Amino acid sequence: MDNSSLFLPVDYLPRLEMNYFDDKFSLHESIIFQPEIYPVVESLLQTTGRQRIVDVGCGVGKKLAEAAAGQKIGIDFGSNLTHCRSAYPDAATWLEVDLSVPVPDDITAQIGSGDVVVCSDVVEHIPDPRPLLAFLRCCFEQGALVVTSTPERVLVRGADHMGPPPNTAHVREWSIHEYHALLRASGLPPLYLGLTHNNNRDRLLRTIVSVHEPRLQACGAPSIARPLAILSSYNEEDVLEQVVEHWIAQGCDLHLIDNWSTDRSWEIAQAAAKRFGRHVTAERFPLERQTRSAWLDILARKEEIAFCHKGRWIIHADADEIRNSPFPPYSLADAMQMVERAGWNRIDFTLLNHRPVDEARFVPGSLGTALTHFEYGTKPGHFVQKKAWLQGDARARLVPTSGHMVEFEGALDCPYRFVLHHYPLRSAEHARRKIIEERYGRWSTAELESGMHHHYAEFLNEMTPVWDAQSLHQVAADFWERHGFQILTGLPR
Repeated sequence: MDNSSLFLPVDYLPRLEMNYFDDKFSLHESIIFQPEIYPVVESLLQTTGRQRIVDVGCGVGKKLAEAAAGQKIGIDFGSNLTHCRSAYPDAATWLEVDLSVPVPDDITAQIGSGDVVVCSDVVEHIPDPRPLLAFLRCCFEQGALVVTSTPERVLVRGADHMGPPPNTAHVREWSIHEYHALLRASGLPPLYLGLTHNNNRDRLLRTIVSVHEPRLQACGAPSIARPLAILSSYNEEDVLEQVVEHWIAQGCDLHLIDNWSTDRSWEIAQAAAKRFGRHVTAERFPLERQTRSAWLDILARKEEIAFCHKGRWIIHADADEIRNSPFPPYSLADAMQMVERAGWNRIDFTLLNHRPVDEARFVPGSLGTALTHFEYGTKPGHFVQKKAWLQGDARARLVPTSGHMVEFEGALDCPYRFVLHHYPLRSAEHARRKIIEERYGRWSTAELESGMHHHYAEFLNEMTPVWDAQSLHQVAADFWERHGFQILTGLPR
């Protein structure tokens, strides 16, 4: 078996004599390897409506035995499986299978659309991984959600390492790009391929993780329908034009609601409506300027607009946001069509708050290049971002949750989160103006007294709206590899 068939470098040396991986030693260690894999598997089991976990290469079976699942199958062989049957006889159905040879047809036939198949840190142990990959491909083709992981050789060993692996139980190890090619060639194109933490002690992003979801991947096609983003705006002249162009590029239409801005936002909205024709509608709301604004009235107006577009995807958004599909290279419109065809009608988002890290002024048009540092949501409201939905025959509701979540009967949430880049404070100067001059003098007294609009209160007494870059994450070329798994699955940060 030559390296090229496994997408490894020509001069890579596999381990010709490997030791059996006896997982019982891990029972005496406090360290947990790939600590995020099983929480994600259990979450996806529930949110996708599947019933059973199938652990391929389950080791001593502790993670599987403790997993919250009504049905479980553990697959391994040798002393590991003997331990599983002895320690957890009733926790799962334990099947003895040598994964280096073709998996028997009667076992393959048992796997289907009700299963989540996890194969965590197994492929690197197998002398010939092709039968294992063929089995996983069959599971995927039969409707199972498949999750795999394996060490990232370059990140763990260095770019110059050409084998054999120092771990005597490993036969070979792949880089992320090599593993991607191997999966695709094996009939396992990933919905997501990136990195997850290696263990709960070091928490280094050095393990490859792949997610394969047939319910979505069978639905990929260019979208015919255009989702409608209903965008509210107040004094966003520095970002509005760029945000509008992004929505149009993502295959979406826009309904712009300007809440009587005092800058050039309204003129920009009118120009966009003229430039993009039927794809952009602009209105001022309310009809006449008010002394103070009411956020709940704006939300009610959004509900009215959405109700006029039955059968269409609606996104409740603000003008300081950039939203993206979590399924590259698909656009937002394409991804929403995939979600609809898979049977879901509401979408949640993972919130990334971008922060200024110096006193530099923000240059209009530079979202994504000037504000590259971000933090994940930190407040309770940040974790509820169910703001896109397929409009039905009844009016969907935003007002009861102050816009954090759209509510309607029969909501079926997509278990995979989309991406929300939020740029609320573009510079120290913008933050001071927005918080001190605009925010508290703008909103209705009743809403302020009810506790709304106070999420920047900490800056009123100590106005230092500049963050330490070292405390934040950064959008770089490897952004999706490093952060996509957390974003897509909503992992706790």
